[in-house]
Amino acid sequence: MVDNNLLTKIQCKVKVLGISSDTRHLKKGDVFFAINGKSFNGTEFIDLAIKKGAVAIVLEKNSINKSLKKIKIPIFLVKDIRASLSEISISFYKSKISNLIAVTGTNGKTSVAFFLYSL
Repeated sequence: MVDNNLLTKIQCKVKVLGISSDTRHLKKGDVFFAINGKSFNGTEFIDLAIKKGAVAIVLEKNSINKSLKKIKIPIFLVKDIRASLSEISISFYKSKISNLIAVTGTNGKTSVAFFLYSL
C-alpha cells in the first residue's frame, strides 16, 4: 500500500522542483528516491544527491542505517519505494505527460520511436 499523502508531506517540508532516482540526472530542488537494485544500493548515492541539490530523500524502511543520522535534509521512509516513486511521479507530473508510448524489442526501437515522434 502506497502512502498517497507522501507528496503532500514532502511539500510541507520543502519546495519540490522535481523527482529523481538517478543522481546522474538529479537537479537542484529534486527529491531523491534511493532505490536498491541488483548492482547498486541507492543509499550509497545519498551524499552525491545532497551535493547536487536534493531537497529530500525517500528510503525504504528496511534501508535505514546509522550513517543517515548525519543528513541535514528531510528523510521520508516508505514501505515500497518503487510504488511510492510511481505514485508521486504521477501526482507531481500529472499535467506534463499527455501521451506515453513504450517501444520494446531487440531491433528497430530507435527507428520506431523516431517514426512515432514524426507522426
